[in-house]
Amino acid sequence: MTPVAVLDACVLVPYHLANVLLTFAEADLFEPRWSERIVSEAARALAEKLGIPPEKVAKRMAAMGEAFPEAAVAGFEPLEAGLGCDPKDRHVLAAAIASGAEYVVTFNLRHFPEADCKPHGIKAVHPDAFLLELLAGGPAEAAAALEECAAGLANPPMTPGQVLSQMADAAPGFSDAMRQVIGDAARP
Repeated sequence: MTPVAVLDACVLVPYHLANVLLTFAEADLFEPRWSERIVSEAARALAEKLGIPPEKVAKRMAAMGEAFPEAAVAGFEPLEAGLGCDPKDRHVLAAAIASGAEYVVTFNLRHFPEADCKPHGIKAVHPDAFLLELLAGGPAEAAAALEECAAGLANPPMTPGQVLSQMADAAPGFSDAMRQVIGDAARP
């Protein structure tokens, strides 16, 4: 069964990490979920923290919504009040519960204590651990998805190895493990 994962705003901001995650979702390695609030947080970070022009941010967010219309989670707000995780991230856990997700993929693990997630059958995971799990579940499929991800980059064009180099800070274990899977093609 394909795992379902809520992608927190923080993993949607780094371009190459988000691109690999969404390409893995297109390859049916997992089903992504997010709420309008998560998308708004990612958009705000892209514009305010990274200085990306608003029209480019809007285009990126619209493309996500068009590619994954089933990812939008709504109606989770009533669940927020009863959750014990970090108040700023209760909406993320509530979206995960409402969507039947198994994972919350986030850099902010401390905001999602196991004691608050486990009763709902949800595990908060770092994107590196999540990608490693997807890789272990289907190395050939993950390698093909990474190839597709790299092939889709035109400005500038990149090899799979270059994509892995770009996301090595965010997902070092995955980058190293994927290089082992794809071998010579992983050289930058």
